[in-house]
Amino acid sequence: MGFAPDAGQHRRVMDEIVRLRLTQLRRLADLLRRHRLPHATGAAALLERIPELPTAGRQALGREPVFHAAFTGLVTALRAGDFQAAARSLERLLGSVLIPAAALLEEPITLTAGPRGTVCFGSLGEPLLLDSTPDGTPVQFHHAGDGLLGWRAHGAGGIVPSSGSGPEDVVFGGRAELLAPMLAELAQDPGSFSIESVRPIPVTADARDRFGNALASLRAAWPELHEEMVATVSLVTPIASRQTAAFSNTAWQGAVFLRGDFADPLFLIERMAHEAGHLRLNAFGVLVPLHEHAWDERVNSPFRTGPRPVTGLLHGAFVFTRAASALLHVTRETPEATQGAAQARALIDKVSTALATLTASVRLTPAGRSLVAEIASERDRVSAACGDVAPAAESDYLKGEM
Repeated sequence: MGFAPDAGQHRRVMDEIVRLRLTQLRRLADLLRRHRLPHATGAAALLERIPELPTAGRQALGREPVFHAAFTGLVTALRAGDFQAAARSLERLLGSVLIPAAALLEEPITLTAGPRGTVCFGSLGEPLLLDSTPDGTPVQFHHAGDGLLGWRAHGAGGIVPSSGSGPEDVVFGGRAELLAPMLAELAQDPGSFSIESVRPIPVTADARDRFGNALASLRAAWPELHEEMVATVSLVTPIASRQTAAFSNTAWQGAVFLRGDFADPLFLIERMAHEAGHLRLNAFGVLVPLHEHAWDERVNSPFRTGPRPVTGLLHGAFVFTRAASALLHVTRETPEATQGAAQARALIDKVSTALATLTASVRLTPAGRSLVAEIASERDRVSAACGDVAPAAESDYLKGEM
């Protein structure tokens, strides 16, 4: 992986990650049976066949943040012996795989209806809405032929609607009834980057327009980054938050959460380039080690007070440089050129300190050394392009970054 955007490489990386996760899920089948979790019998039968999922199904799961979050939650809960948490993650995981894996169902699987009789199939697809069904009602799902997923509840039945998102659409919003409890759990995880409990907020037409306009500006100015961003980010969820302007999480591959302030298009582009960069580097790092340090080894960091994990320092250097470069691309030869350069300078000044530490104090792998060298080259180019423009005032977003 280099600094330059590469959408094709990201797609290949995600396909390999999904292959690995499907193989790991098959290995969990007997464990689910032994612990007799809810849905364990049908789930085990499905998970034993899940590596047979065809390419289109793997691609759908690769872009589904709830699949990745539920997979991580299930594995973590089983290792800790927390079977209540494992049952919650298993149900979410089953919901995310049922539509693409419908043809693999050998026996019915029962899920429980949520608020207003809603059953969510991940955060991207259309939910099943059973308005007269009370919360917690069992809904049985089965293969209805031709790869379709059928349902039965209260003597009624039908076919689950197909996903409403295209293969590489960015969904703006997501299913609040599914995401809200998962975000609440994320905030309770001491290892999570999320620093507070946040909640999804309704999507307004104004916010949707501003978000679309920002991505259109990026597409026109830097089409390669836009293409990679659309390959990397499948879900953008506006959130209510006092402290957090934006975040992504290692478990939620494909998801970016943004506080609902979209008035400044440059700030929006900065946040998107930044968080998409985290997702890109997170995915690549699953397959290719970039340094030789343990996850909890720490070094001094300019991105946050006190020593930070080595991975966080490398991430900071990459995403700050990506965001700075995106700001210069978007504002070049526009009335906002000086503002863009000032915001880029505020970002790039921190990168120099990070690169010095990475070079002197971190045992980088060959892939890591190559990436750091490319970041340094882009840092020099961005710094030269900023000229003598003074850095903008540091935002709360930067102060909270890793």
